Amino acid sequence: MNSSLRIALFTYSTKLRGSVVHTLELAEALQNLGHSVCIYALSKDGTGFERDVSCHVCLVPAAPAPTDIDALIHQRIQEFVEFLSRRPLEHDIFHAQDCLRANALVELRQQRRISHLIRTVHHIEDYRSPYLQHCQERSIQAADLCLCVSDRWQRELQEYYNIYAPRVVNGVNLSFFSASPRP
Repeated sequence: MNSSLRIALFTYSTKLRGSVVHTLELAEALQNLGHSVCIYALSKDGTGFERDVSCHVCLVPAAPAPTDIDALIHQRIQEFVEFLSRRPLEHDIFHAQDCLRANALVELRQQRRISHLIRTVHHIEDYRSPYLQHCQERSIQAADLCLCVSDRWQRELQEYYNIYAPRVVNGVNLSFFSASPRP
């Protein structure tokens, strides 16, 4: 019996920072365990990640950004929804690393294109935009499972949302670090 899973990870950018690095490290760790992983990443320039990745990558094209923040948020969610609506979604797990990708997955679930979504919460913001604040709330409350990367956000999710979110490691590849300095 094959216990390999087909896992889709969704991230907001191809630029290496925060949750993007977490996504890459998670993808490669899952790939090394024998799972089939595909990273879906918003790509503003079509060049991909700044480093090699061992798993499959689907770049989601991003149109030029509007100046209005709410229009930008809506556009970025819809870019993912439209891109994913045009292809078969043959994954066992759909895992978003940020609120906008999670909102796209919520829309796809409402369209019955996917059955569930997992959301990793890296942080919770207090946004000035009511629309963006709503997107963040929806991304947390509508997820079938929330994970988080710190004790602080685990407590916040429990206290403010009544959600128990298991804590996961935040994408640190120990082979890049050492107790003794290297030149």
